Amino acid sequence: QAQRLCLARALARKPVLLILDEPTSALDADTARAIRSVLQRRRAAITIVVAHDDAIVQMADVVVRLEDGMVAAVERRRALTMAAPLATSSQL
Repeated sequence: QAQRLCLARALARKPVLLILDEPTSALDADTARAIRSVLQRRRAAITIVVAHDDAIVQMADVVVRLEDGMVAAVERRRALTMAAPLATSSQL
C-alpha cells in the first residue's frame, strides 16, 4: 500500500521527469495494470523506468539493457514521442 501511495503522490504532481524503480514489482495484477495504464497516458513526459516487467518494457520508446552494470544494448522500439535526441554513450 505504501508503494501505491508513493506512486500516486508522484503522478499527481505531474512532473516533467519521473524516475521509477520497479514500479509494479510488489503489486497485484489489477493494480499493476492500472499503473501501466497511467504511465502509458504520460507520453508527453519523460519517464525513466527500471523494470523487469515485460509489460512495462514493451511500452518503452527506448530500452537500455544493462549487463554487469554496463550498457549492453540500446534499442529504439518506436519513433520517439518527444523532439529530444537520444543521449550518446559519452553522455550516459
